[in-house]
Amino acid sequence: MQKKIISVFLIFLFSQNVFSWTNHTLGTYASLTEMAEIKNAKPVPVESLESFLEKEKDGLEKLIGEQEDFARLNIPNYPPKPSSLGFTAKNPKELRKSFLNALRLNPNIKLGYFIQDLPASNIPANKKFLSKNLSVFKDLEFTDRLKFYSIKEKELVSPLAILSTAADEPDYGHDIDLYSDSNSEHGKIYEFGTVPFGNKKYEYGSQAPFHMGFYHEAGIAYTLGPFIKRTLPELRLQQNLSLARFAFKTGHPYWGYRFLGWGLHYIQDLTQPYHSTLLPGIGTANMLGIYFRSTIGFDGAKKAMV
Repeated sequence: MQKKIISVFLIFLFSQNVFSWTNHTLGTYASLTEMAEIKNAKPVPVESLESFLEKEKDGLEKLIGEQEDFARLNIPNYPPKPSSLGFTAKNPKELRKSFLNALRLNPNIKLGYFIQDLPASNIPANKKFLSKNLSVFKDLEFTDRLKFYSIKEKELVSPLAILSTAADEPDYGHDIDLYSDSNSEHGKIYEFGTVPFGNKKYEYGSQAPFHMGFYHEAGIAYTLGPFIKRTLPELRLQQNLSLARFAFKTGHPYWGYRFLGWGLHYIQDLTQPYHSTLLPGIGTANMLGIYFRSTIGFDGAKKAMV
């Protein structure tokens, strides 16, 4: 028995797929592969973002305005969007930038056309899609461990592949440097305020408030740390699900599935204990003890809070 335990541990330790728990694609694929609506759905043609925006610009302008109205009424601590960031179709060459700005996403995201492959598959060399072409990050250690292949406009692709791949995309830079103190041009105009929390040591640290939601803490936690209320996964969820419904309704299934995958990402994040609880497994009294010891400079407490 002991040998079996050691063997399982070694397999886990040295497997190239040991990081699958950080990859939304794998979990999404496993969850939806037998769902009849997805399993039986016919392949759909790849469509460029620019084509979608050009064809549906008027409807999208109205939809994004409705998204803003919804957010102001229903999302606590939502920082209203400046009126200058409404989606406009005046300049066809600026549709993509206007769309990303209107959603207050990082305008530098790549949004390439690719599918993430499953482990143990062999991608033809001429179909490989390099991770440097899908992420805004300089450190590509995580995405370099994954396999991607390119797809082209009008190519028929399975909805399951589109949806599963898209579920991982928001971690490639959608919510990076969106705050006024992020040292980015878009952060200066988005008016989200200063970053409430997140570790600046990491490139991805500034996305934390969009991927976490602390909705069930003790009242005193919000009193001592009001910044923990400034989380916005609900915003991204509402934006992407309404975009998905719109895309399906107007005859753009590729973007319907892709937006749906983006929305699923934020739902999945909130099922992760370290995204939905300040200190999982630590009671309120102990958490307060750590907090107060940290404020007076006790090193052990500081380490616990990291």
